[in-house]
Amino acid sequence: MTAGLAKGLILERNGSDLSGEGMGFGVPAIVTGWRTYLSFTAEEKPVSLPETVHKTFRLDAIQKLDKRGQETNALADYVWLEARGALYKASAWAQRWLMLSRSASRANGTRAGFKQTEALASVAVEYRKSKGSIDVSVDLSEVRRLPERRRVYVLNELDAAEFPLFRDSDGRELRDHAIGGWNLVKAEKAGFISRDGERRFEICQRPGAALYRGRESLDGELSWSGLIYDVSRYPDDIFHYTVKL
Repeated sequence: MTAGLAKGLILERNGSDLSGEGMGFGVPAIVTGWRTYLSFTAEEKPVSLPETVHKTFRLDAIQKLDKRGQETNALADYVWLEARGALYKASAWAQRWLMLSRSASRANGTRAGFKQTEALASVAVEYRKSKGSIDVSVDLSEVRRLPERRRVYVLNELDAAEFPLFRDSDGRELRDHAIGGWNLVKAEKAGFISRDGERRFEICQRPGAALYRGRESLDGELSWSGLIYDVSRYPDDIFHYTVKL
């Protein structure tokens, strides 16, 4: 489902990408007009600072639905998809059922993906790497000027198969499907740990943003574990946070 989409920074093990179907660290996403926007294009800008990467994500990938091999543009289909998504996010008990329902829909020939479109906006992201951490700065200025009502997220996702264990600073520990697909994090810190226990990533709460945890694993389509900031009501143009590794 994420094939061809531009990713943020990723973790590697012996040269192998550990992001799976996840988007990596520090990737902007917008939901507006019942559809999700991500990026096919992310232009990397040369910088003089050591261990610094600067990417500008053009939000030029729009969600699409295919039914039996044909794209549908019916508004009702996307409204229904968003309604299911809202239920999925709001109700932990429904998440497992909706994952099974999604699998059944795929078997019946309904698939979600992305197609190229005119860029909705551009989002510049700067990553500063140091030993054991990545400082991420996301420029939301263009997104904040959009006239449409929108929800704005910053994604931090790696492979669900590699990172099946969630742990937060309140002592909560969850594994595999018990993590849930989308749940609010109330602890000050939260993170994911690799299956072998040798790798982890962790982020903290940020005032003005909401933090969610999620993990989805569906063979051939979804495989991500992640922590997502909802910055729809964040008051400033620059959203800054640190990923601890």
